[in-house]
Amino acid sequence: MSLSDVKMDSPGKKVFMLGNEIIARGVIEAGVSVVACYPGTPSSEISDTLAALSGDFGFHMEYSANEKVALEVAAGAAIAGARGLAIMKHVGLNVAADPFFSLAYTGVTGALVVIVCDDPFIFSSQSEEDTRLLARSAYVPVFDPSTADEAREMIKEAFSVSQRFGIPVMVRPTTRISHSSEVVELGVLARPNLKKLNWDTKKNWGQQFVLVPAIARPNRLKMIERSAKVKEVNEETRFNHSTGVKSDVGIMVSGISYNYVLEALDDLDLQMPLLKIGTPYPLPTKKIGSFLKGLDKLIVVEEGEPFLEMHTKALAFEVNPDLTIYGKDNGYFPLPFEYSVPTVIKGISRAMGIKAPTDYEAMEKKGAAAKELAPNRPPAFCAGCPHTASFYALRRASKGKAAFPGDIGCYGLGFMPPFSGIDLIVCMGASIGLASGIQYVIEEPVVAIIGDSTFFHSGLSPLASAVYNRANFTLLILDNRATSMTGLQPHPGTGELAGGKEGKRLSIENIVRGMGIEDVKLVDQFQVDDTIKALKSSIENPGVSVVILHQPCVFIRRAELKKTGGSFGLYQVDADLCDGCFLCTKKLGCPAILQDDEVVRILPETCVGCGVCAQICPHDAILLREGE
Repeated sequence: MSLSDVKMDSPGKKVFMLGNEIIARGVIEAGVSVVACYPGTPSSEISDTLAALSGDFGFHMEYSANEKVALEVAAGAAIAGARGLAIMKHVGLNVAADPFFSLAYTGVTGALVVIVCDDPFIFSSQSEEDTRLLARSAYVPVFDPSTADEAREMIKEAFSVSQRFGIPVMVRPTTRISHSSEVVELGVLARPNLKKLNWDTKKNWGQQFVLVPAIARPNRLKMIERSAKVKEVNEETRFNHSTGVKSDVGIMVSGISYNYVLEALDDLDLQMPLLKIGTPYPLPTKKIGSFLKGLDKLIVVEEGEPFLEMHTKALAFEVNPDLTIYGKDNGYFPLPFEYSVPTVIKGISRAMGIKAPTDYEAMEKKGAAAKELAPNRPPAFCAGCPHTASFYALRRASKGKAAFPGDIGCYGLGFMPPFSGIDLIVCMGASIGLASGIQYVIEEPVVAIIGDSTFFHSGLSPLASAVYNRANFTLLILDNRATSMTGLQPHPGTGELAGGKEGKRLSIENIVRGMGIEDVKLVDQFQVDDTIKALKSSIENPGVSVVILHQPCVFIRRAELKKTGGSFGLYQVDADLCDGCFLCTKKLGCPAILQDDEVVRILPETCVGCGVCAQICPHDAILLREGE
């Protein structure tokens, strides 16, 4: 992370940065006052960058317990008159949907922007969603950037639109924008107004912000009126523009696909009018209608759902009913996953009735054949990851004869062999709710698995409900002291705030005991026998039982040892004692342990000295290295 570049006070200077760092720079240039988020790939580096720089620029930055809370925090600041920002990924907006829809009714006094990163191709998510559709349903304007630098500019414009019309505004980068790098010309840094605002006690706040039906009804009419005004602004914004090339075939495009279209047209040696839409909602129908009038054919290129295509078809019926539209609905472009230059070239070639310059189908076949020759490298836990010990112990304790609803986090890999310790993953916090339902209808025991950050995110409510309804299952909480999957961000159980400041640590043990759960065990999973014993006892215990396994993420352990100058104690295999049973490789799956002919060996450059393998070896063939 190049923080020095992000905070550089040199307007006009060109700097090469990661997309999410560029987006964070746009937030700072916009003069934000309060930032709240729940980390989630591909959005995580935006909030991480802002957390690291919050002290330099004075804005408040927090990692909230979940996305709903994050949006409410940002909205509170915006309602009071400041500039508030909430950051999340697409599935996070599902969690925040309740306040998201309501805030479009109430509006804000200052400015409220929501950055929502979509994840086409499902690189690191449980689903592929197009948040333009949710924004449209909520009457929330959307900015859809084609590059990270455009996202930087759009964020500043989004705050301006939000402040002007008193409405929340969404900016929607996607994975390729967030995780690509490019050269950006730095803008002017803005310092937020850090002076505390006055709450206007004479203002009748309830007439706007108390959403009882009598107020919600007139607010809905105001929301529709505001949307119409934003639509007029979108007709003139620089983020919607077209080329002046004359042709009876045109292209309409939005988002990252704009870059693919430019390259595709160059490869195909084609020139045609091109309309780029940067504000898909409210849609600039006048600009689009004017573009459509002179065309016989229109090619619509957009990742995600056929959002532009659907609305353009309705508009074309009025302004150019004979227009032929090529897009997703008639199979010229795929509906799922992200696009690429070859995807766009194939679609345009088909629509134009020309031959593509490259036989992409033959290339894909060759690529598939080459992939078959490559060694299979399934994802695995890191060497020394505490989840390895947790799932080994869970398998031993349950003998595999249980239902295992799991949750979102690194530990999701526990569904793979050799553990097969997760049967279901639906969404954040669902493990507990699913367990509550499963236990009603099966004879086998139920063990729900959830991480520490996910527990605070959305595990508290379903656990309270389970206790209240006298459910019967074991909850396994894997506490590794961080939101590890997205980059070790803090959460309420860590006692650390954004930017490294100290906060109030919430004890998971105290919380579950406070809910009335009596069978609560706190165990170090690197003590394998103790962990197996604790899990067996809890599985056999009627009612809701909780086992908290606490070992920090291996990257936290590395960082702590680096600070103290310490080192891991490494293990090695005594080849004379190893009889090649391969229990350690077959049942543990640690990437530091390799099968070497008839025995095993441990890679010293990978081992982190957790000692789990030594505890499970039936021949005591794994020993701590001498001098360790």
